[in-house]
Amino acid sequence: MTENIDHKSANGDIPTLLSIRDFSKKHPFMSENSLRWLLFREPEGLEECLVRLSRRIFIKEREFFDFLSSQNKGNRK
Repeated sequence: MTENIDHKSANGDIPTLLSIRDFSKKHPFMSENSLRWLLFREPEGLEECLVRLSRRIFIKEREFFDFLSSQNKGNRK
């Protein structure tokens, strides 16, 4: 079952939300296990990329890539 949600509203953009499984299928560089490990570690800034509904976790696609970029900037010397 696909949990991909992509809508626009009159007030602005509603983010694209993907389940962990759907995100890993759309972006194969991150496996489901890699995403779950990242969620377990909870690095600073990750929570802004997530929507939690009961036990379900959805990833805001654009915000997640912004998060990855910000993590990379911290590792540069």
